[in-house]
Amino acid sequence: MSLFKEFHWWASWSTTNWFAKLSMLVIDTVRFLLVILNPWSLRGQRVSYYSMLSSTCYSIAGTAHKRTEGRSILLVSHWYVLGGLCYLLMEPIANRMMRVAGGMKITTADQLNIYQSIKRRRGKDAEALSAIIMALGKNEMSPHTRGLLLVGKADIAVALGGVEVALNDLSQAATIAKEGIDLKVEQRASIFKGISRVFRRMRHFEEAEAFRRKAIATGEECGARDQIAKAS
Repeated sequence: MSLFKEFHWWASWSTTNWFAKLSMLVIDTVRFLLVILNPWSLRGQRVSYYSMLSSTCYSIAGTAHKRTEGRSILLVSHWYVLGGLCYLLMEPIANRMMRVAGGMKITTADQLNIYQSIKRRRGKDAEALSAIIMALGKNEMSPHTRGLLLVGKADIAVALGGVEVALNDLSQAATIAKEGIDLKVEQRASIFKGISRVFRRMRHFEEAEAFRRKAIATGEECGARDQIAKAS
């Protein structure tokens, strides 16, 4: 693993340090601009880097939410600023990605997963569901992406009153997290975390707590402190 990839993994998964998150945002923004401002960059490259930057913003916004939860703005104003900036930027960047791509057909399942996650965070379930359905129809997809898409689909089903659909999707996602091959430990933790959140939204508190504990325990195996914080 290159030094850059090691840093990015650490900053994304293994720390909730404000300066590390800011550094990751700055580095990813520079990488993004180098591609976007290059007149010879291909459309696929541009789509990929729009998706990358929107994913970074989404991740940091989630960390900032947990770091500011229940705390005085005077003590965590730096997190409010960074998190607020990322929250405001993530959707316009994701929308731009979709415009550059010319729609969902040429986007990858990973890119659509990031897009639907952002749309759900902004309360736009109809747009998120369209992306999920398109993504699940793709032939090439990692187990991690499929698990997260199923969690997203379950979350929307709960909002629409489709409890049985949600339970089926959560069951499939749990099976992937427990048994899926080619899944990194931190990826299992992120799926467990998502399942816990949906169960909590359904007011199935016992199941929510069980999967929350799984997320924390799995995250501790690989030092994924960011996931542990988000699951707590």
